[in-house]
Amino acid sequence: MTLKKNFRLICITILLFFVSVTVFAENPKGNHRLSAGARWHKNHSVFDELPFDDGDISYLMAYEYHEGVALWQVGVDYAKNPDGDKDVKRIYTPQLNLIFKDRIFRAGTGILKSFMTCDQESDRDTSIYYQFILGLDMDIPFLNNFTIGLNGHYAFQRWKWDKLKEFSGKDIEYSVLLGFQF
Repeated sequence: MTLKKNFRLICITILLFFVSVTVFAENPKGNHRLSAGARWHKNHSVFDELPFDDGDISYLMAYEYHEGVALWQVGVDYAKNPDGDKDVKRIYTPQLNLIFKDRIFRAGTGILKSFMTCDQESDRDTSIYYQFILGLDMDIPFLNNFTIGLNGHYAFQRWKWDKLKEFSGKDIEYSVLLGFQF
């Protein structure tokens, strides 16, 4: 399957998820949020399939559905001309995250896959990978319905203990998200 077909399939899936959540939600007021932000990437010391280098920035658009103490976040991350791989021109990373919340604190996990458009060779993609998320999310006092979120992300390849125990703090990536709740 080509990059265009894969990306199109993922976008259709995200759209269907968004429509189903908004149509079937029992209490839609205040349970939905659209977010936009940026993520600062690292050159991961263990997970070498990722095409990012230290200081690369990507931009994220996401939809969140909040219910009780958890939220589902569906989004697409976009990076243009990352430094990690000189041949890569653009990276699209769809993701689905399940995040638990308590007041301003957030913790969760997600599943991702990166699709890369390249100059010299054919387009390519990574295998499915995962991330842990830990962060803070606060209302902006002077702007009704707006929030700001600060998060740390740790990407990893597999749910295997031998891979997870190779954790290094220098591999943590950071993001900031501005959200509009409706």
